[in-house]
Amino acid sequence: LLVVQAGRPIHRERLIEHFWPDTLDDAAWARLKVTIHFLRQKLREAGLRDEVVETVDASYLLRTDGLWIDARAFEELAREGRDHQRLDEAISAYDRAKRLYRGDFMEADRYAEWCAEERERLSEIHVELLASLSELRFLSGDFAGATRDCHAALVREPCRESVHRVLMRSLIALNRPKSAIAQFDRCRRIL
Repeated sequence: LLVVQAGRPIHRERLIEHFWPDTLDDAAWARLKVTIHFLRQKLREAGLRDEVVETVDASYLLRTDGLWIDARAFEELAREGRDHQRLDEAISAYDRAKRLYRGDFMEADRYAEWCAEERERLSEIHVELLASLSELRFLSGDFAGATRDCHAALVREPCRESVHRVLMRSLIALNRPKSAIAQFDRCRRIL
């Protein structure tokens, strides 16, 4: 929760409600204090200063200055790829972002509601990144790379017609017209 809201305070009542919804107020408050103490201790052992988790009135916030968060770095690289004017620099930024995306956010908590929105948001950025990267690879003449990125995007979101089109064009460029026709049939069935 602190990472999702990094830089923004989260009221202790919200934390208590999330982690100990059926616990009496005093016991839940004591558990929260112990948990925050433990978190600060682990962060200190990892070489971060104690103030990374800051107390603000009745809230806690994760300070982001001097803290590297992979999800934030992923978003920044995806934005950098989208905003670059030069093809090679855009591809490079997208590739670095793609390497950072190692699975869905909080994948172990697949059905937890508190992280569902963030998981969906990051997943959508990932699919958009793959779609854009496949198009850029196609434009640069890397048809095999475009094909790989299209397949990865379509595994996550099979209804992206634009990705199907890039995949078919890439297969044709790779002199695989039968595969392109089969992909067209798959696209038609899916859509």
